[in-house]
Amino acid sequence: MSRTTTTTEKETNICQNSKQPKTVQNSNKNEDSLHDDLIVTLQEILSDLTDDVLKELKTVANKENDEIKDLNNNNKNTAKTKVTKTISKSKDRFKQRKQFCPNIARAIISEYHNGANCIELYINGWYFRGFIDTGTTVTCLGMGCLDFVQRNGLEIFPCYQPYIRTADGQINDIVGTVRINVGYNGHTKPLTVLLVPSLKIRISIGLDVVNTFNIRVSQYVSRLYSSYDYNYYNNYF
Repeated sequence: MSRTTTTTEKETNICQNSKQPKTVQNSNKNEDSLHDDLIVTLQEILSDLTDDVLKELKTVANKENDEIKDLNNNNKNTAKTKVTKTISKSKDRFKQRKQFCPNIARAIISEYHNGANCIELYINGWYFRGFIDTGTTVTCLGMGCLDFVQRNGLEIFPCYQPYIRTADGQINDIVGTVRINVGYNGHTKPLTVLLVPSLKIRISIGLDVVNTFNIRVSQYVSRLYSSYDYNYYNNYF
């Protein structure tokens, strides 16, 4: 009996031992499958997150590109505006030079004149007695002109022609121009005159005055005023 019992216990132990590895194998398989599922799940989550992040990055990049384009366009428009203003100013200066410089170039002033063409002009409260020089297209204020400008508070504008040449070949520097109201024969009109302080005369009346007031140079121009109670600038100094 004892042998039979011993044999039976051995067989039972053998059977139990033979069944245990299967259980371990099944558990290992379950763990592997769970691990694989977790990896797949994590990969899916990462892929979703990656897609979202990429979308956000693309959106940010697009916004930055749009902002850069706007800045470039604004800079181009600003540059165009500055260039346009510069061009318009240059055109204005060119027109001024084109209109004014030829007149200055033809302003060949003779310091010897025929008294028959002597007239008086009323300029800023002073009477200037001068002569008409048909070789001068622009009226020029000569010696004492800077003092006259200072006393009357006139603004001096730049002149793009540096000098004029007199009939005797002497070069006289032009220090600028002034815009003044010139009166003749009861009429007053604005004129631009040159400031040439090196001239030996107070004023040289050009054809601009002649044309403005329709003065007949060919005829004797008599004195405009009969009274001598006038403030003559020629006799001021």
